[in-house]
Amino acid sequence: GLEVTLGLLNARIETQSGGFPEYLLHTDATFYPGFSGGPLVDMRGRVIGMCNLNYGRGRSVALGTPTLAHVADAILARGRVQRGYLGVRTQGVTLQESVRQRLSLTQANALILVGIEEGGPADTGSLMLGDTLLALDGRMVADVSDLRRYLRSQPAGRQISVRLLRGGASVEVTVTLGAEPSE
Repeated sequence: GLEVTLGLLNARIETQSGGFPEYLLHTDATFYPGFSGGPLVDMRGRVIGMCNLNYGRGRSVALGTPTLAHVADAILARGRVQRGYLGVRTQGVTLQESVRQRLSLTQANALILVGIEEGGPADTGSLMLGDTLLALDGRMVADVSDLRRYLRSQPAGRQISVRLLRGGASVEVTVTLGAEPSE
């Protein structure tokens, strides 16, 4: 049988990633077992998202149609979504004011590399433990969300410019992204 639930859209949380818009939809509609993967439709019957209980960690959340279109295009073109992968573990740090002034940095926070996968993209791209990640392709990286959002928008195999703080100096290196490991 067909099951339907009714609810109100509570929030539309928008982001921009890699040049395409993304958004999550939060609703008070109850998603029953089996609703995950089904469409979220508006009052006119137009699909506006895909229900996803796992992504919402038990809350009623839907991935917006622009995200779905991006994923579908990648699957049709390459057979799967191949997101960029750097192979690092990071920890957030606050940059010293004196370093920020000396290097003309506008950001207050960055990511220090506390782990590098042996043989991974960061390792072969000459990144080192203790490097502080400032920017990827000119886009500031202030926290792990910035890093994940950027990598998610980049294909494996793409060469990116990485701006680092190494030994008190600003360094620019080129890294070829790997493919995100399958889970």
